[in-house]
Amino acid sequence: MNSDSRVESDAPDNPESSPEPGLNAAAATADANEPHDPLLSCLMMLAQREHRHCSPTSLIAGLPLVDNHLTPELFVRAASRVGLSAKVVRRQLEDIPGLVLPVVLLMENNEAVVLLKKEADGRLLLLDTHTQGRSHISAQELNQQYLGYCIYCRPEHRHDERTLEMTHQREGHWFWRVIGQSWRIYRDVLLASVLINLFALANPLFVMNVYDRVVPNAALETLWVLAIGVIIVYGFDLLLKLLRNYFIEVAGKKADVQLSAFIFERVLGARYEHHPRSVGVFASQLRDFEAIRSFITSSTVTAFVDLPFTLLFLLVIAYIGGPLVWVPLAVIPVILIFLFSCSADWRRRWMKPIAPAHRKMPL
Repeated sequence: MNSDSRVESDAPDNPESSPEPGLNAAAATADANEPHDPLLSCLMMLAQREHRHCSPTSLIAGLPLVDNHLTPELFVRAASRVGLSAKVVRRQLEDIPGLVLPVVLLMENNEAVVLLKKEADGRLLLLDTHTQGRSHISAQELNQQYLGYCIYCRPEHRHDERTLEMTHQREGHWFWRVIGQSWRIYRDVLLASVLINLFALANPLFVMNVYDRVVPNAALETLWVLAIGVIIVYGFDLLLKLLRNYFIEVAGKKADVQLSAFIFERVLGARYEHHPRSVGVFASQLRDFEAIRSFITSSTVTAFVDLPFTLLFLLVIAYIGGPLVWVPLAVIPVILIFLFSCSADWRRRWMKPIAPAHRKMPL
């Protein structure tokens, strides 16, 4: 760390300077990894402190490493594999409470250390990733290299066997559970859709008032007022549509990252006998998951959100036109019957070229 820091001796009469339990094993496994990965070494030392047996290979298997190193985001995923709950937060050294120690401190030059304890005299007790030894250093010296971000890491809460069934029920479906994590974004999308569909009524009401009141009476002042109001509504309508599309894209990208990570971790962790016989078929099946990404980020979501507002337009037509509402009421069932009757044929035409394409795969 720093030339001014003092490494404590490992004499038995000083209990605070004794080696960490299992630290030699962590050092041996960390030395086996080249190049040196500070975050992986920190995670190995924290796992040893919690008596969680693991290897560096098992922690990083299947993770998209950056330059063969863990990133803070990947640290969280790797920690979950060994039963640790991790969270990256922005904290100054003086704001880190003693109850959450030990924590991983992110340092300059892609380094990291484990903060074990805050002493009464203001010094900090650290675990170094290079020496796997403990050292004391002043807060002022550490602040010169500390980036202001740390990683809280604690053992995950363990349920006993009586609550395992309830835990599995709360986990939910692998797809809808991820989508449900963005429910606040979809709530805002729904609110924007309500306003957009209300603004859509401005155009027919504007045209109706122009023909019924402005043209017969040559009321140009009324026309200007109505036109200014409609222009303002169009402006808000455009803004809300842009925001809605942006929110749907953000939620879709968030879900895409989590679903892709889940799918490929399952694929890489699956046993070979559970894979399809043909590698080409397996690759084709993985490629089919692109359809899920296209669905959650496309305009199809917007169409599903706008569909319930059909009832609103029917009520407005019935209020203004009276019997004219029977025309769309008669057309809508005809369209739905036609779509359902054609869906079976479309599904058959879509599935027909899939089997020959799989057979053409060489492996």
